[in-house]
Amino acid sequence: MAEPHAETTKHKPDAAFRKTWATQGAVLDIALEVGREIKNWTVEKLGRQQSKMVAELMALRARVKDLEQQSKQSKGMKYCGVWSPVEQYDAGDCVTQDGSVWHANQTTRSKPGTDNSFTLAVKRGRDGKDSR
Repeated sequence: MAEPHAETTKHKPDAAFRKTWATQGAVLDIALEVGREIKNWTVEKLGRQQSKMVAELMALRARVKDLEQQSKQSKGMKYCGVWSPVEQYDAGDCVTQDGSVWHANQTTRSKPGTDNSFTLAVKRGRDGKDSR
């Protein structure tokens, strides 16, 4: 009884097959070399990119720190409700007077609109109409 694959084991590759195999091997070698070059180039480029990103991150952190310091020094706007003659308002405080919002430019007890201690921030709008 003959072995199942006896014919294939006896077959010797012809010249065309050997040439194709050699060509594929050469292509594989070239691909591996190109792959190594791409890997080296990518690592180098990523290193430069990473350095650039670290520098940008450090600059942003410094900027945030500076803004936080400015924020601590500046009180900003604070709404204090309807203006009252018994209250003292600090610079940056906002009050409502006759439907308008006023911003205090300095520490004051004066009524908004009577001197330069307040600046009009939002002017009173028109009265609404009934939907009837």
